Amino acid sequence: MKQSYLKLKSIKDFETLNNQKSINLLTTSQPKIDKNSLFTAVLHLSPSNLSGVDFCVNSNNCRKLCLFYSGNKLYHQAKFKARLRKSNMFNSDKFTFMQCLLINICHLYRKNEFKPMNLRLNGTSDIQFLDIPIDINLSLSNWLYNRYQIPISSGLYKSIYHLILENRLSIRSYDYTKILTPNKIYKSLDCNYHLTMSYDGKRQNETNIKACKLAIQKNINIAMAFQHVKKSECFKPTYSLYGKDIETIDGDLSDQRWQDPKNKIVALRYKRNQHQKMSKVDIDNFCYD
Repeated sequence: MKQSYLKLKSIKDFETLNNQKSINLLTTSQPKIDKNSLFTAVLHLSPSNLSGVDFCVNSNNCRKLCLFYSGNKLYHQAKFKARLRKSNMFNSDKFTFMQCLLINICHLYRKNEFKPMNLRLNGTSDIQFLDIPIDINLSLSNWLYNRYQIPISSGLYKSIYHLILENRLSIRSYDYTKILTPNKIYKSLDCNYHLTMSYDGKRQNETNIKACKLAIQKNINIAMAFQHVKKSECFKPTYSLYGKDIETIDGDLSDQRWQDPKNKIVALRYKRNQHQKMSKVDIDNFCYD
């Protein structure tokens, strides 16, 4: 192996310390993202009751129905352990974690033959990745080019999204979020990071109401869960929210939210978790209908 291909010691030591390889941080196949027209990579972390750190500070009704526990129960143990390792890795040093995350992104971008792809970092979290800078020193820049033939300029970037934009990588970043402020909207537009606001149901708190109203004001779509619309049924053309009728799109057809037209409700059918007991009250509180 050429010397230029040898992983940087700082990265290798960080991986060893956390028992987690950089190239295995992102998930590339699951039922929702498999519907996307573009190859998609998603980061999944653990909820606070497992990791000890709250990655979803504005979660309320959705906390009791977290999608973290969805999927085939046969794979839960291995999947949950992997997500906890990643969470602990992020918590131990989020700045080095972002460098490892970039390695995984470059690995997949090369694997996808440099064709356009999607990136969703908040698969089961709501972290403010916009506010986490990423420092690319000359050694890491050279290694990335030698290993993956991807030119990443050295320097300090405002966020991973700014790095992607400034280095002209054909990667579309998007997320659902319950954290929405005018400053976050401005930052997301500055680096082509697409946001969809998450509605927290009939029993939403004042924080969620304020954020949803801001989303409407700023032409940001709002994702809402419906429990009484079957897979074979269509959603109503419009739903009323805060006294305003808003047109609907079916969010279950794809997870590629950045393609959605603006000023819409992204309607999602509620998926019952078969491996956890969910109370009817909790489901009613979370869903629109």
